[in-house]
Amino acid sequence: MAGAEAEDEEEEGVSEHVYETKAHAQRGDATYLTVRTVISLDVNLRSPGVLGEFLAAMRRGEVTRELWEIYASRKLTSDGKVLDPRLNAPPSSNNPIHYIVQRHKLRVQLSLDTAIMHCIEHKKRLYCVVASDTVSSPVQSRYFTQEVRAELQAVVKPSALGHLPGLCFLYIGMRVLIYDKVCVRLGLVNGCECVLEHIVFAKEEDVPLDGALVAGRPHTLRYMPNALLLRAIGVPWQLPVGELPILPDHITDRRGLFILNPLQRNLVPSRLRCLNPSKGISITVTRVQFPIEPADVCIVYGAQGQSWDAVIADMERAPRWSDDDHWLSCYVMISRARTLEGLLLLRLATWEELNRGAPAYLLAEIDRLLSLEKESTKALETYIRTLPSNVVPPEILRLFVTEPASVVGVKRPLQEEEAIVRRRVTGKRPFS
Repeated sequence: MAGAEAEDEEEEGVSEHVYETKAHAQRGDATYLTVRTVISLDVNLRSPGVLGEFLAAMRRGEVTRELWEIYASRKLTSDGKVLDPRLNAPPSSNNPIHYIVQRHKLRVQLSLDTAIMHCIEHKKRLYCVVASDTVSSPVQSRYFTQEVRAELQAVVKPSALGHLPGLCFLYIGMRVLIYDKVCVRLGLVNGCECVLEHIVFAKEEDVPLDGALVAGRPHTLRYMPNALLLRAIGVPWQLPVGELPILPDHITDRRGLFILNPLQRNLVPSRLRCLNPSKGISITVTRVQFPIEPADVCIVYGAQGQSWDAVIADMERAPRWSDDDHWLSCYVMISRARTLEGLLLLRLATWEELNRGAPAYLLAEIDRLLSLEKESTKALETYIRTLPSNVVPPEILRLFVTEPASVVGVKRPLQEEEAIVRRRVTGKRPFS
């Protein structure tokens, strides 16, 4: 899905970074092509039922009008006053909702909108932490004007910012993803999902008294907080008492609690056009901010590999996206939901966009992998048959029999494992 990256580079990057990114991608492609042993997994348990049928029809380019109507029925409706009733019913009402979009700018805006709505509904305070951006060089500081500072604040692409956002909106109970290796042994690494339990404000911060703030209206902090008290979700460990601050009275469960401090990183001028204000001039900015992002909204890249009970996706084609990139993004977004009931849509892709079939380069790559898999399977069979007969169970050997079960004397029905191996021997493409 190169379309989103290309537009993000046009908005926020410069040519040196584009060349660096392409070179890195080429090295990755070369390494990937060295893999010669291939075994594919055939059983898709991610999206069963109607969703599975719809995805299969998308792959074949055979989305029927009946399937299209089912898809279109998942679009959210609102009359401006009353939200879609499906948002207040399971699985959306009893599971965290994950939004999937195609642009970082939309991700940031949608995460703020959902934070404001949540704070209004639950009468919570919404704080805004502004990143501290400084320039140490006296020469460079002359070029770090208010205009440049504002441009830098407006950049939202995480990789260009070292995952230190310009503005960080926080409320107690908010789900966030951390982007720092806090502790590998405890699993506190990039992408770990946590819940914000408490904000340790700076001593100088004049925190408004109860009732002084309007729920949902962001309150910008004057000073960087000393730390955030986060809770890793679903972990059994707890840190010793001395490694945590004095906890508020309402926090009694210490499992998964840890302290996250602000992080300092240098923002690379080659990744940010605004830090190159004129020819021959580049500015190195030191940013201090918490390395976190909201967990409830992500772009398509961040959604890959995930499965959720409640998904809301924005599937309308983004500007300048290619047909193939948009088809792949739609396929990813739909397949993140575990059930049809758990999928709702902000905006729809068109029937023609969904029905164009899998990209030709994807089909060609699947054919290449299937060919390698046949070779891998044959090599595995050759090795297994060199082992002593009392070592290999007969059930394993039967997996490599390509004749029908009746020919080789297997009396029971063809098992799923055997069907998978025999499909591999024929090289049948699963996307066909």
